[in-house]
Amino acid sequence: MRLGHPRYATLSRFADGDLPETRNRRVADHLADCSRCRQEVAFIRQAGALARSLETPAAPRAILDRVMAQRAAGDRVLLPPEAPGRAAPNRHRWPMAVAAVITLLVAGLFLSTELLEADRGGLRILPIRPAPGQQLSVSYDGDFRFRGHEHLRLRARYRTGSGREWQQLAAILSRDDESFTADVSLPDSVVYAVFAVEDLHGEQVDSRSGRLWEVVARAPDGRPALAALDQRFVDLFVRDEVEAYRTALTMTELYPESARAWSRRWTVERRDMADSIRQFHLERFKALERGLSETPPADPDELAHMAWYALALGQWSSVEYWIREATRRNARAAPLYQAHGAYIRLTPGLDPGRALEELEALWAQAPQPVPAIADAGWWFATAAADWDAAVRWLARLRHLRGIENIGWHLTLTDVFPSRQVLDWVLGPGRDVLLEDPSGHRPLHRSVSGHRRIVAESRQAALARIARIALAGDRDSAAVALATDAVPLGWRTEALEELGSILLEAGRTADAADAYARAAADPIAGPIPDAIRELDGWEARVAAARAELHRRVLQDLVMRFLPDPLEPSAGPAVTVFLSSCAREHIREINRLADMLPSDRLHVYTTPGIGSSPEELGACGLEPPARFDSEGALRRAYVIHAHPDYFITDSRGRIRFQHTKPAEIPRQLEALERTAVPAVQD
Repeated sequence: MRLGHPRYATLSRFADGDLPETRNRRVADHLADCSRCRQEVAFIRQAGALARSLETPAAPRAILDRVMAQRAAGDRVLLPPEAPGRAAPNRHRWPMAVAAVITLLVAGLFLSTELLEADRGGLRILPIRPAPGQQLSVSYDGDFRFRGHEHLRLRARYRTGSGREWQQLAAILSRDDESFTADVSLPDSVVYAVFAVEDLHGEQVDSRSGRLWEVVARAPDGRPALAALDQRFVDLFVRDEVEAYRTALTMTELYPESARAWSRRWTVERRDMADSIRQFHLERFKALERGLSETPPADPDELAHMAWYALALGQWSSVEYWIREATRRNARAAPLYQAHGAYIRLTPGLDPGRALEELEALWAQAPQPVPAIADAGWWFATAAADWDAAVRWLARLRHLRGIENIGWHLTLTDVFPSRQVLDWVLGPGRDVLLEDPSGHRPLHRSVSGHRRIVAESRQAALARIARIALAGDRDSAAVALATDAVPLGWRTEALEELGSILLEAGRTADAADAYARAAADPIAGPIPDAIRELDGWEARVAAARAELHRRVLQDLVMRFLPDPLEPSAGPAVTVFLSSCAREHIREINRLADMLPSDRLHVYTTPGIGSSPEELGACGLEPPARFDSEGALRRAYVIHAHPDYFITDSRGRIRFQHTKPAEIPRQLEALERTAVPAVQD
């Protein structure tokens, strides 16, 4: 029998610790499974904390009673512009303070979108805007997954003003009554940091819905420091493009004479491809050139950003000048090395041997590994057919780009003798290609989730190595590699390749295992007749499908939306798109072919992306709509564009920030498997 929710008054007493023990335990058990009630408790506590922090008299009881009574009755509450009997503003400040508390409470209960998923605990960091090197006081309320824990881990990603980045354990949080607390010393060089909280085993992670908690260092005048905003932009660009763009706008508003600010803004606005925007930035660039020529900046890293801005705008005559000036002034910002590496790569007629020498020197000088340098090094090494340089730059690329570097084996076998490539990939190169190169687990990912992703990447790499071995008549090595790879994960293309390798090697039963795992995916290609005709084939596929569904449902979430889209007959896909990038348009059109029209919703955000009409002109088949007020973007908690979500038939988010390749599996898992229910 499905139980109802506790009344608001009960939740309020629970938040205040004012319930009898037996009833307190029943409410806690309900909250463990009910996202909506946890959110109400979180906001009640937040409102109470704000109220206690105000050095003002208490609010008139009548106002609060009326608000709470109407709220308990299920009515929305609109506060009057003035409370009855309110004193003149110049005599008392309490009415404004009371309004702030009640507004917070009302907005939290009815209108909040940012915290909808994470009715989880809140992480508070003081001071809000510290100076570099300042000690931070951290307090975490905890969420219900951490009941019974006495200690939690606070993990951090730090960024310096020059762009150096690293992750580390920032502190062990220890329970203090209902909160977990710790002091954290911000390293002197750090201007921006993000944090996540997890248990001591790294299996339960609170990352604030992937947004993380952040610290932005202040400048001496109290503003957010330019370098801090810059590093915030870099950190956000790969996980929340909309917020990154807002950061760039803030940079140009607060620091209008900064090349760093304008180059970051152009990084996003260039995607619009409008001539007027390009012309606007060209004029800004020329104005910055005049200003910097007359008055050199106090911060030499501004010159590094001028070099990158010139390169991004295609101002080739200026690129070399600003690289030279930035180097002469000892600039150390990453954009200098990005611009220099890309400039070497794009210089026509440059001798590959000389280019490799320059790139090696540049790699050694850079304060941290730079992808643009590694890309250029790999390109020139293969162009020069320099084996030693190729494997050296390949190892660096894989460290930067992750365990799977698409197409590496094709380039190697195109340029170098197949026997040389084979001996390397089966020998010293195997560790280079299969190791987890970065060694970093993203802050938002659990230990087991990260292990699963790394294993699937290894599966794809092993499939490539096995194919090279089979092509080189090393059948036994190919079979060993392929059989090791099959159970690692669910990369369908890799599984199909592994099945093909094993079938060619005469290992039909092993090939059937690989093909069965591939066939469990709704988008798998055709299965060879020799496999489909095997006894027990359907049973193999059914077992693989059940296992795949269990794996897919490990990523299941339950997020409530304030105003969900119209319920559909089954799971639906919501996509947030910002540009006419062809690969994204193709992916969404494929989804449109697969889904009924009422189960695919496409939105774009004004101010950063193309309009619905422009997306249609680019070939987008399903109609797009404007998220005109940004309410849906905030409710869904968009990380980047495009961003994909799956909602169930009741409009609740079940998979978030997913990938197009995963969507058919997730839809099938939702439709065919009983998934956890919630109390509404």
